[in-house]
Amino acid sequence: MRKISSLLILALLTIGMGLTSCDEQLDNAVTPGTDEQGEVTSITVDLSKIDEKYLDTEKTKLQLTVGDEVTLSFTILPEEMASTEVELTAADATVLSIDGLKVKALKEGETKVTAKAGDKTATCVVTVTDAPIAIDLSTLTAAYEAQNGDVLTGELSAKVKISIADGATVTLDGITIMGVTGLHEYEWAGINCLGDVTIILKDGTENTVKGFNESYPGILIPSGKTLTIKGETKGTGTLSTSSNGEAAGIGGGWFIGCGNINIEGGVITASGGQGAAGIGGGYHASCGDITITTGVTQVTATKGNDAPNSIGAGNEGTCGTVTIGGVVGAISTSPYTYPVPALNLTSPAVGQVIGDDGKNYDYASLPGGVTAVAKICYVSGSNGLALALADEGKMNWSTAISTCAAHTPAFTGGTWKLATQSEWNNMITAAGSYTALRDGFTSVGGSNLKSNYYWSSTEYENDPDDAWMFYFDYGYWTEDSKGIGYPLVRACLAF
Repeated sequence: MRKISSLLILALLTIGMGLTSCDEQLDNAVTPGTDEQGEVTSITVDLSKIDEKYLDTEKTKLQLTVGDEVTLSFTILPEEMASTEVELTAADATVLSIDGLKVKALKEGETKVTAKAGDKTATCVVTVTDAPIAIDLSTLTAAYEAQNGDVLTGELSAKVKISIADGATVTLDGITIMGVTGLHEYEWAGINCLGDVTIILKDGTENTVKGFNESYPGILIPSGKTLTIKGETKGTGTLSTSSNGEAAGIGGGWFIGCGNINIEGGVITASGGQGAAGIGGGYHASCGDITITTGVTQVTATKGNDAPNSIGAGNEGTCGTVTIGGVVGAISTSPYTYPVPALNLTSPAVGQVIGDDGKNYDYASLPGGVTAVAKICYVSGSNGLALALADEGKMNWSTAISTCAAHTPAFTGGTWKLATQSEWNNMITAAGSYTALRDGFTSVGGSNLKSNYYWSSTEYENDPDDAWMFYFDYGYWTEDSKGIGYPLVRACLAF
């Protein structure tokens, strides 16, 4: 049983009496009284301030949950009407019990409630729904099939199968399902949908789901069925999913097909295993349609080794239509984030880092849950340059250009690129010396530049087959053929 909030109590009284709280006249006529905890315990209704017409109108439905209970008290003004009693009655006493002014929701259903004060009456319809059942995964010792309205919480420690019934809507309230790495006897996913299923991510919670057997995904949707993932009111609940080997984060597995996936809210991170998409198909298997709506807070998907897509089909697999924010097409970029976060830099300064949320921070003040992705190395007004915290590796010039352009995470308002000769010089000058720039990344959680050659995007003016590169061992520029593969590469974010 839970106490109804003060807002709900007021709503019950105003609806039951046929009042309209948005009317200024009624705001003056209805006054709630509260206890020390702020719960409404009484309502003062001044009938002299209310026109007759407001007391005879049937209002909209009111919804309660099984177990809701509250005792109401009224003070009737003016004083000459103080003896007037308020009487509540329910048409179906099996749904809602009324004992004087004590109201209790008994079972799922709908009933009409009549409120009477003197010779004035009004009615409203009250709908009672089943109370959600909280299931603590840490207490389970056997397989469990979640039913409609269940709320899952806790960390699963037993090696048991968690399923969701066909047609059920289930809320995740801070669950952890880690599966088992490297074992083949537990042939099921972290969460196994048995049909059309809706998962709601409770606001402010972190949920982690991994597959059990390495061939199974974090969340499995059977072929021909649909999984819908939604956020709660604010869309701040998170879900991190992956396989423990060779399957999708959300979708199918190794030779295991999957149905349709709709993501409408929340913060989703999905990582695929060998040959599998982050969201979609596993190796050599089919997948249904995948839809990610504009209402989602954020979705990040990473494909596994040898997988063609982060969202879509897995290796040697097929997939239905992938639609993200209204745009049709599978996603091969990995990792891929939708929507792309915007750079939101406030007074950027050399030495600060840029987080994966698009904001700038002093590294020591980096908030929990935010990962530094670049160090600001040059600023001119509101514009500047930041270098990634690790090298891309050794490669030829044209590969360096395309690799840096594809660096992630992407940001609106910023462009990943291979720095020009002039941009490298600006960053060296801002640092104070080439050695200060080279050795300035471990202090912000990154890897220092090496005492080696680094490509710039600037072509050598006397030979279009050559390009400039900087030697961080002795600090000088030199040019060489674009085809050589020994220079290192570090991506630069221009903002």
